[in-house]
Amino acid sequence: MLIVALLASTASMMPAALAEETAAPPPATAAPPTTAPPVATEPTAPAPPSATTTTTVAVTPAPAAPPPRVPARQVRRIKVTRDITFPIVFPSKYGSSFGYCRDNCTREHHGVDIFTYRWKGGPVVAAHSGIVEKAEVYGRQDFCSVYLRGFDGWQTRYVHLNTDHPATDDGDWTDGCLAPGIEVGAYVERGQILGWVGDSGNAEHTVPHIHFEIRTPRGLPVDPYRSLRHADRVRYTTIPLDVPEMAAVQLSEIVFPNGSSVVYVTSIDAGAEDGIGLPWHASLSGPVLLIGNDGLAEETRAEIARLGPTAIVVLDRSSPVSTPAQADLAALARTVEHMPFPDAMSRTEAPIEGGLPRAVRVEDPPMRVVTVETTAGVSTEVSVATAELAEGIATLRYVSDERISRKRGRSVWSGPGRSGARGRVYYQEGDRWIRFARDEAPETAPELGIVIVAGNRELTEPTLNFLRSLAAVGIQPVWR
Repeated sequence: MLIVALLASTASMMPAALAEETAAPPPATAAPPTTAPPVATEPTAPAPPSATTTTTVAVTPAPAAPPPRVPARQVRRIKVTRDITFPIVFPSKYGSSFGYCRDNCTREHHGVDIFTYRWKGGPVVAAHSGIVEKAEVYGRQDFCSVYLRGFDGWQTRYVHLNTDHPATDDGDWTDGCLAPGIEVGAYVERGQILGWVGDSGNAEHTVPHIHFEIRTPRGLPVDPYRSLRHADRVRYTTIPLDVPEMAAVQLSEIVFPNGSSVVYVTSIDAGAEDGIGLPWHASLSGPVLLIGNDGLAEETRAEIARLGPTAIVVLDRSSPVSTPAQADLAALARTVEHMPFPDAMSRTEAPIEGGLPRAVRVEDPPMRVVTVETTAGVSTEVSVATAELAEGIATLRYVSDERISRKRGRSVWSGPGRSGARGRVYYQEGDRWIRFARDEAPETAPELGIVIVAGNRELTEPTLNFLRSLAAVGIQPVWR
């Protein structure tokens, strides 16, 4: 009722002028149109197309991609997988780059580039045995390369070997680009060091790498990618010598993973021929652990407990084992015996055959090698290579009828990581690297340590050949 009253009052208050205007007759106007004007309507959005509606949109085709550039002259493609050893003993990467354009596509790339993460100085080794056909620095750009011809006529090429002084990019060390004994006509064994990774020649302004080729007996280049994928590698492990007691413990852990009924112990003798006091003698059937001036180290005690021997043999030498240490040993085994310290292994002068010694006598080799083989035995080639290695390097041979421990350090050339500073050189010492400024680098490279070569995967002819040549050239630095 309130609403009705409100409306009524509103109507009663309407102005009189408005009422008069409504009642007055309309003014004269033109005749009305014969048709009614269109009715105004609100604009509406177009209806969405139905499911059956087909919409045709004109699409401009994308321009066709230009065809890949192909060298004008291509060699015949041959699929082949050669039995080779990987040519670089250093962390590396590579891809299938055979046939790529070079020099504005005027020629083909007839090999595979193997990169070492910008590190120079990694060893380059022979992928197979053979005769050196070319080993020189040549041309305006100081290429350093080696061409090696196998006895079956096939050839491998190693290009861009290092010509820089360590920690530089001077390109002025052409006398040091090849390993000792690498010259035209020389016989080279599979795994032997030829030179080191560099950037010589037309690779001077690229990252360090090796250009590796395989060619048929008639000289036709073939893609080496498949062969590299299936290549065996030089593999070994090292133990540093800075703490002799720990070196002996690590060696025991690797060679005797399942324990030993006999354990030999002796005191550290700084005047020992091998440098750390380990008796390099094949007559010893168990591990040799060291006792320092402070007695039995906790690591040595724990290793004896792990080995679980029934007898401990004390090897008497100029520095006797202390009485407290002998009391500790008596608590770790039922029997403690004494015997004289064995004579050091004798090494004979190696015979020279052809232009290169098959076994190099090293007066002060930067390594001591331990070879471990299973009772299954090794091939004749490996036995011969092991014997030749022992002629130049102090080598201790173990025969194990159990599995060989995989508890290892890093591979010897695993590298100092992917970082490096300009003007720094890195020398290998065991499973670690020592860094020096270029001007502070020692004249004599640090000791490599004890080298462990064990099992069918590592105890191979190429690995033993590599170690023998490494002892001849000494430890080389790597740098960026």
